[in-house]
Amino acid sequence: MLTAQQISQLFMLFAQGDKQLIRQLRHCCPEAVVETQWQFTLPVLHQFVQHFYALENSNYQRFRSTLFNSSINHDLAAVGWTINIAINRANVDRSVYVLQQLGA
Repeated sequence: MLTAQQISQLFMLFAQGDKQLIRQLRHCCPEAVVETQWQFTLPVLHQFVQHFYALENSNYQRFRSTLFNSSINHDLAAVGWTINIAINRANVDRSVYVLQQLGA
């Protein structure tokens, strides 16, 4: 089962400029990394997290619930990062989110 800590760890790795993670993101989702930002939809993030942690059939609804009920944005803010809505498509699954440095 996927945990909020695992999801947070991915975001923290990106914030730290982890070359392996960024290389995997660029390979899996070429449009995901724009300069120093990670753009994603929730379904694509879910797929990437499953791939990164080699999980099989992780439940998407449970993933979404874990993400929304976590302290990820609070944890990221402590290191100068945040997740914002980049493109609001009036549906959480279709909207595009961005992990970026605070103030960017």
